[in-house]
Amino acid sequence: MNKCYKLALLSGPVFSNNMGCNALTYGSLEVLSEVAKKLNVEFEYYLLGNPVTGVVPPELASYKITFIEQIPDFSVKGLLRCAYRRNCRELICQADILKKADIYFDNNWGDSFSDIYGRERFNDIFHTLSYAINSGKPLILLPQTIGPFQSDDVKKRARKILQSAIAVYARDPLSVACAKEILPGVDVFGTIDVAFYMQYKKRDTQKKTGITVGINPSGLLWRGGYTGNNQFGLKDDYQTVIRSIVKYLLSLDGVSVELIGHDIKGPNAGNTADDYYVCKLLQNEFPQCKVGPFFYTPVEAKSYISGLDLLIGSRMHCCIAAYSSGVPVFPLTYSRKFKGLFAEKLGYPYLSELTEDNCEKVLSGMKNIIDQLEHIKMSMPERLHVIERHKEGLIEHLSVKLGQLL
Repeated sequence: MNKCYKLALLSGPVFSNNMGCNALTYGSLEVLSEVAKKLNVEFEYYLLGNPVTGVVPPELASYKITFIEQIPDFSVKGLLRCAYRRNCRELICQADILKKADIYFDNNWGDSFSDIYGRERFNDIFHTLSYAINSGKPLILLPQTIGPFQSDDVKKRARKILQSAIAVYARDPLSVACAKEILPGVDVFGTIDVAFYMQYKKRDTQKKTGITVGINPSGLLWRGGYTGNNQFGLKDDYQTVIRSIVKYLLSLDGVSVELIGHDIKGPNAGNTADDYYVCKLLQNEFPQCKVGPFFYTPVEAKSYISGLDLLIGSRMHCCIAAYSSGVPVFPLTYSRKFKGLFAEKLGYPYLSELTEDNCEKVLSGMKNIIDQLEHIKMSMPERLHVIERHKEGLIEHLSVKLGQLL
């Protein structure tokens, strides 16, 4: 029997309303299972960020998984919160389980090793990573965006994490450069997002006529960011841009429009950054549009998106789901994580920087990709081969790193 090691994914959600965060967990498990085969060992996984009563999704049934809700907080504030919720015994039990992990991994939700979303989110990330470092166990930073950093204090704490990790993986060249700027000499392995490797079932659309364009509106951008006042500095009003795209597509012959939510909450969505709620609002305004399904897993989402002819999206992992299933995509971007991954790493030029492009330029870029759609579709098989080569390189590098530890 192969020896079994316990791996903790400190950002390991499978029940998040954000399908992209879940997809990162699924993709990480896919990669680590391949590493286990290569090393002839078995892995058991502790996935943080999940209710302990959660039922393992059927797509993950082959993995040995234990759910853990959160990193234990034994500060005065944390203990008071614990007493109020009357879950101290449960958290202590989870803490005892987490201590058994042999290695800690973290992808920091893909893009949260930065202060672009505010210092409070980075503080949460730093608390989690500090727990891993103080445990004395190895810490590996899985492929993610590193930076940008606006605060010197945040940059200083980010440097401490990079110094402490035994391996750092970045999903784009801009992140590699940022890490090296913060900590000259740091060894960073450049790769791509692990969500590219999540399995899915290709949707059969052979009987349909015309082309189907999916639009993924971001509920976060729709409401002006977390602050509600154009937090990310978009050139033009996001709602106006999305409405203009919908109007143009509906004016074309042979084109049907589907509105796709990728961060979805359900009935309480009106007060949140929920995509699906925005899809319903747009359908009310443009009844010719169809609203895609309410997805329960990222596999469901990717499988459905695989049946589109083109995706225009503002959630990066919705765009990744399309690209990695062979569907051309036109990302509507608001941070450098998009450009770093698609343009810089994958050499895919068809995107619009909403912080730079006004509505007219966005529409021009969209019309350009529609005009070249057949050509781009023909290029996708080779692009998928490139993704597979990145996967092989990541598995090889991780296998060497883990082989030195185990």
